[in-house]
Amino acid sequence: MLAHPAAAHAFTTQTREKLNKILESDEVFDLSGAFAEKAKSLEKQVYHPLLRSFRDLLLRQQGISITYTNKNGKTYLDQSGFPYKLEYSMVKREWYLLWYHFRMNTFMATPMTRILHAYEAFVDVQEGADTIFSGDVFKWFKESSFSKGCMKPP
Repeated sequence: MLAHPAAAHAFTTQTREKLNKILESDEVFDLSGAFAEKAKSLEKQVYHPLLRSFRDLLLRQQGISITYTNKNGKTYLDQSGFPYKLEYSMVKREWYLLWYHFRMNTFMATPMTRILHAYEAFVDVQEGADTIFSGDVFKWFKESSFSKGCMKPP
């Protein structure tokens, strides 16, 4: 895993050094001669450049202002919302940002590849939680697959 080209971007230098230090006592197995890759599909990027910044936003429970495109190519500029989960689809092999869109009052699942840029925006956590966890939207959220492993109501 650490030899993968994406490892340089996915881990900080300090983290890679710690992992290498932990693994240096383990024996390295050279399996390159045992396996042959044939007709491999083009590998998508496992690590997305915005992943670390979104993770930090989730930990700080901050709102976002996001510009993204939909699957038809339409661009939505500076949409405000509240991110609540990062999800990796093993089937589609891409990262998704799950977030609550304040203007449309709905939960969104946006592929990270469609996000043009995003930055932190101030959202009062209590006000955001009150908006998200009130009324019909929260009722739908509790019953949907979105709610599994997400933030809990106050």
